[in-house]
Amino acid sequence: WSADAESDLGRLDAAIQLRERQISLLRKQLAGGDTNVAFRQQLIPAHQALGILLASKGQSERGIEQLQLGVAEADRLIPIEPDNVLWKGFAGQARFELANTLLSLGRGAEAATEAQAGCRLAAQVRARDPGGSWRHLQTDCVALRSRLELRSANDAEALRLAELALASARSERNEDPTRIRYRIAAAQRHRGTSRVVAITNDPASPLAAVADTVVPLHAGPEASGIACRTFRATLAALALLTGTAEVAELRPLVSALRARLATSRAWVRSAADALDGAPAIDVLADAALAGLAGQAALMLREAPRLPAHAGATGEWLHVGVYLAWPGLVVLRSPGDAADGELVRVLRARGATLVDVPPTGGPGLATPLASAIVSSLDAELLAAELWSRSSASAPNDKAP
Repeated sequence: WSADAESDLGRLDAAIQLRERQISLLRKQLAGGDTNVAFRQQLIPAHQALGILLASKGQSERGIEQLQLGVAEADRLIPIEPDNVLWKGFAGQARFELANTLLSLGRGAEAATEAQAGCRLAAQVRARDPGGSWRHLQTDCVALRSRLELRSANDAEALRLAELALASARSERNEDPTRIRYRIAAAQRHRGTSRVVAITNDPASPLAAVADTVVPLHAGPEASGIACRTFRATLAALALLTGTAEVAELRPLVSALRARLATSRAWVRSAADALDGAPAIDVLADAALAGLAGQAALMLREAPRLPAHAGATGEWLHVGVYLAWPGLVVLRSPGDAADGELVRVLRARGATLVDVPPTGGPGLATPLASAIVSSLDAELLAAELWSRSSASAPNDKAP
């Protein structure tokens, strides 16, 4: 237990020392003539755990040696009581761990031999105890076979086995639901050469169907056919998945969006007056908010069909400035170090600058918060501009 706790905390060296101590104590008991099979039984998972730890530290050969010792201890036990499901389960698990480690090192032939032996044990365990707690051995067997087929470039068979592994993982029963969810995710990972995560507002979409993992956004239907709430939900999901933000940091953004919606009418009308009919529009922001600028430009193109293009403020001063003439309108999210220079250049060239209101407020100064809250501005602006032009060109506008 102590070794597992140290491992979970990331202290692998301490976990290795504890496992080595455990194995040493068990070996001393057996060397002293103790014939209690419980000691040999404990050696199987002990060697297995030590092997995994050593392999995780990059000590592959030592890890394989420990995994092989775990397999050897299991092989010594089974002849004592051939129908013992527990011992066969331990033996199968030990062989699967060894096979996976060998496969990760490119030793496919050895891995296939261990996998075959492990699958035979899994079948024997299932035959004796079909509804027992060892069902995960079947999942491990099929998932490992899928990896082996994939290594041999048998993609169709690898996919078929991966789907069987996924079905097997979903049928497992265990008191720990978290463990089952992890096993399902692990099984899905084998449905291709790498793990594919689909972050989508439509869990029934073709994208979700081919993904290993689906993260539903629950953003609701987008009546215009343009991703608006979906954009914000995607940012939030990615922030949570990557550890960039916690749920507690995202909750205040809901109130901020509500307040933004309630107070934006005057700015939207004024900004729309400036952009309406503009021959060219550049949407600029700090490089950290490139996604926000891109989303805003997309809103202006897709709804009112305006010629809007996105960029970073500093970069624009090097490459976009050459097309800055009277008639150009720049929609800017302030906050870039080059903002002052941008204002000077636009004035000198006769272009128009429209600033997006700052987000402000506690917890709203981060790029993530700005991107989520300020994305609403371009949507409202695009809707206002569309309403002004929709009567003259009804077939070329968003619904």
